[in-house]
Amino acid sequence: MALILALQPIACHTPSVEESTDGELAGDANIPEFSYLLPAPAETNSESNQLKELLSRPVLDPAPLEQLALEREAESRRLFAQRQQSLIAYICALPTDHRIERVRQLGMESRRQFHRWLAASERFQRSLTYHLNSMSATADSRRWQQPLRTVETLRRERQASIQTGWQELFQRLEADDCADESIQPVLPVEQLYLPYYIALYRFFVDLPLETRLAVLDIF
Repeated sequence: MALILALQPIACHTPSVEESTDGELAGDANIPEFSYLLPAPAETNSESNQLKELLSRPVLDPAPLEQLALEREAESRRLFAQRQQSLIAYICALPTDHRIERVRQLGMESRRQFHRWLAASERFQRSLTYHLNSMSATADSRRWQQPLRTVETLRRERQASIQTGWQELFQRLEADDCADESIQPVLPVEQLYLPYYIALYRFFVDLPLETRLAVLDIF
């Protein structure tokens, strides 16, 4: 799937919400169009294939991956700010009682999405480890086990950082007076892409080319 499962958010279905083709949550008139997960520019096939192509080269070069990470970092943060600004405008237009109730509902939805993402991530990790073990000798497995754990740890940490930002925004929306226009988007402090792409490079660079290509086919 060309790194789609590894990089795309996993959307959680809820009543009156339908999933659009790019994996985002397309809401009805009662909710802006956004998910609470990583808004990766890699959600399109062409951009996801761009990362796959870089990781498929016979000799891996970290420089193009670093450049791609910087580009996606900027775009991802732009999308985060856009989504949160839409949510702030939507929530602040509601009467106070409705605003508090709606913020709590959306906070619960964001947590559901996050836990569903964690479950999907764990299933994928087990599947990938199984395939790697079947393709590698016991001695070879030591070369990729720790780098793969690093990749998975960074994926979870960056998604958790995003979840923390959303929860902080919900707390502000519930407690503050929207009329003072002081509520601003809460963006992750940490870089979302560069550490992760470097970890991907370190994972793939030690794999034999044949194994690396087979792993990319699994993605």
